Amino acid sequence: MAVAVSTDVFRKQLADWLMDALPGAKMAFGSGGVDSQGQVISPDPAQTGLAEPAGEFALHHYERTGDTVIQVTGRISQGDLTGIPLSEAGLKVGGELFAVRNFFPKTFEDDEFFDVTIEIRF
Repeated sequence: MAVAVSTDVFRKQLADWLMDALPGAKMAFGSGGVDSQGQVISPDPAQTGLAEPAGEFALHHYERTGDTVIQVTGRISQGDLTGIPLSEAGLKVGGELFAVRNFFPKTFEDDEFFDVTIEIRF
């Protein structure tokens, strides 16, 4: 069977497009990243939203760390989403979910902030 791959040129152009689209993007946070036993669930590439959304915020930071690698960071500021056991984060561009990261639940007090970074590799 013949095998095809995406070329580095194409992957770089995808990264170029995403970098151009990131101004105005948001990081969504939620509490649906674990199962009923508290184990982290693998994100589903077909999902169109977070399982249990709690809030969305403008990206705190984003940068290109390689020709085909972009890191985006969302921040929950002090006083935001206090007391919610957060376990999922997702990059939203133009209202569409582009990337998801699930993690063990974290709950915050009023005086804490929290950053989540998602690395996207093309």
